[in-house]
Amino acid sequence: MRQGFKHKFENFEPQVPEHLFDNIMHQIEVQEAGLAQKSFFAGKSKFWIPGVVAVFVVTLLSVILLNKDNINKELSEPLQTAQNTNDNQMPIQPDDNSVAPKEMPIKVEPQKQESEPEGALQQEVLSDKDTSKEMDNSAKQEHQKEVKNFVKPQIIAERYICGNACVLELANTLDGQWTSIPSVSIEKLSGKRYQAKDCPVNTSVLFTFESAGQQDTFTVFFRATPKISTEVLAENCGKSDGQIVLKVPEELSLSILGDYQFEDNTIKGLSEGQYRIALEDQYHCRYDLSEEVPQNRLSEEIEAEALHFNVGYPVYFSTKTEEKDLLYEWNFGDESYDFSDKPEHRYRQSGTYTVQLRLQKEGCPTQMLEKTIHIDDKPIEIPNVFTPNNDGKNDLFFVNLPEETTSFEAFILTTSGHLVYKWSDTNDAWDGRWQNGQEAKAGSYLYILRGKDSNRKSFEYKSVIKLIR
Repeated sequence: MRQGFKHKFENFEPQVPEHLFDNIMHQIEVQEAGLAQKSFFAGKSKFWIPGVVAVFVVTLLSVILLNKDNINKELSEPLQTAQNTNDNQMPIQPDDNSVAPKEMPIKVEPQKQESEPEGALQQEVLSDKDTSKEMDNSAKQEHQKEVKNFVKPQIIAERYICGNACVLELANTLDGQWTSIPSVSIEKLSGKRYQAKDCPVNTSVLFTFESAGQQDTFTVFFRATPKISTEVLAENCGKSDGQIVLKVPEELSLSILGDYQFEDNTIKGLSEGQYRIALEDQYHCRYDLSEEVPQNRLSEEIEAEALHFNVGYPVYFSTKTEEKDLLYEWNFGDESYDFSDKPEHRYRQSGTYTVQLRLQKEGCPTQMLEKTIHIDDKPIEIPNVFTPNNDGKNDLFFVNLPEETTSFEAFILTTSGHLVYKWSDTNDAWDGRWQNGQEAKAGSYLYILRGKDSNRKSFEYKSVIKLIR
């Protein structure tokens, strides 16, 4: 049996050392002798012996494979030692006068093989497993670090579209990938900014961002970039204090592109002129504005008032302004002038006149205003008192209108504004009664007379008529 096992392992690579083979065979023989002594196993040894042999063969192969490097080392060390010994024997050169020494045979003593501790091989295997485990732990920790560093992305410009491009800003330091439903084109611009092109307006888009094995989604409803309205404040007399006030949604933050004084959505310090201004919001949307800043006028128009715009009646002129220290120069169109702020003028002839006013103030340009008025030749005769007592004298409130009057209406009111009587026939008059025929009490009443002449020029008279009984 011993020779049979030895013959099987002669061709095994690497070669099994003699002492290792003897040790294994000794253990097999001891087990075989023990089994033969027991009567219960005497008849069944033909089954147990091969089983035991198989177990030890498997054990032997395992030990050989695990100690492959050690076995090679055991086999190679004696040969290496012998080679080193031969190399160390230096030849002695004979001297001319000396006798050559007698050659002596060299005896090579094999070095004693030190057996490795039994746990050394297991320690090496365990070390490899620990290294692999540490590498796995390191990769796991790195993945956990990425997961921990994953910050949910935030779409800052989720409600705005700059033209046909939606600007998305990602609050995340990790690289990732965007997808969307419905699909829109998404590209990275710079830093954390992404641009989604051709976003559908007034449509919800589902965006998904994935990074480090984590993902987050946003449902975004895009609407067009809001419009910006403006209010222009004129410059005051060359003081460069004109302003353009921007009216924007509260959530929009604007910055101006250019050298302008910009504060609280207001462009300040502007002189009179045309301005083209570019603005940008926090979503990098651009707004181009074109506004004209005028110079504040000293006054807007001339006002003219008169009881009757007829020859000989006074006409009162004025102009609305909040400016002080103004110089006035009135030209009434009939070669008459005045330099007060509120002049009174009487025309001696009927006709149409162009009234001019020149306004001047130190530091401001001269301003010219004009107004056209018409003066009638024959004045309208309107009484201021009448006595409806049926004595045949001054019993009616009658207005003598010009023949060219084409339309007319008259109203009699109480001093508190209640309607008493009205008529529209130029030949009609008020007889001192209410519209229902009841006599009106003595006292003062208001009248309003309105009409147009043949030139479609309008007139209106308002005053007080006194009723006496």
